[in-house]
Amino acid sequence: STGKKFYVYNRKLGSDSSLNALTRSGSLGEYAGVEEPELNREFEWARYEATDVEKSQFKALKGADTKRKFLADFWQRRPFEFKQEYLKRVVYANATFNILQRQGYLTDRGRVYITYGPPSDYDRHPNESEYRPYEIWTFQDIQGGVVFAFVQRSPGGDYELVHSTHRNELHDENWMQYAQTR
Repeated sequence: STGKKFYVYNRKLGSDSSLNALTRSGSLGEYAGVEEPELNREFEWARYEATDVEKSQFKALKGADTKRKFLADFWQRRPFEFKQEYLKRVVYANATFNILQRQGYLTDRGRVYITYGPPSDYDRHPNESEYRPYEIWTFQDIQGGVVFAFVQRSPGGDYELVHSTHRNELHDENWMQYAQTR
């Protein structure tokens, strides 16, 4: 089951300005006392959600107060409860996909997980004599079903995205060549 908050607008009654003020001040209050490094880190985590315009706007900001306001407005423009789900995915990616000195959200598997959520199914192949380790993630609820293929090209390295059937992702029908040890 799922739930969604909604509002009914009645033109005869006009806008409830107290609701707008509460919403805006409530979200800005969430960042009260948050220091600039943490604000920068949160926006860095939001890199897959932010538009190019938003990225350049944030980069131009100076001082914690302006960044607090920007982040509050940034998340408020997204659907209700989106921020919590998005940041939960970032935490999972950082805990699961870290490799060497690279945080999980910066890896290909981390980006895909953060962007699309958990896969419906995954097929892991960590030890096969003629193949490098690889994983195939399937998402049944996206575009009628899509697949992402990741290969660990170098020993002990990260799994790189080498193929996807998603319209906006890397597509290479011959992706298994990257998995073969030769």
